[in-house]
Amino acid sequence: MWDQKPSFTLEIGNFSNKEAVIASNVFEAGGCEWYLSVHPKGVSGRFNGHLCLFLNVANRKSLRTGWRRSVKFCFLVLNESNKELYRSPVEKASSLFCAWNQHGVSERSSL
Repeated sequence: MWDQKPSFTLEIGNFSNKEAVIASNVFEAGGCEWYLSVHPKGVSGRFNGHLCLFLNVANRKSLRTGWRRSVKFCFLVLNESNKELYRSPVEKASSLFCAWNQHGVSERSSL
């Protein structure tokens, strides 16, 4: 069982000016490769005015049919002064899908 608590930090400069989806570099945690995607304006018209965050499995097409990942994760949003603006509940996901998400995180106006 994986007993370490890996973490990954994605710093986004001038966030309030961003509109397009932002993707992190691929990182390894728990022996798996992941990347984060940030949707500053929501997803496909849903959650307009909300920040949406996704944890995605990287290189999923190279995985065998029926692959599964079991993870516990949370998102933490800090401002430029490292003040905590949002902390998601710890999510436990075990899925055949290629991404897990925490969407509708926070209204952009509150960030």
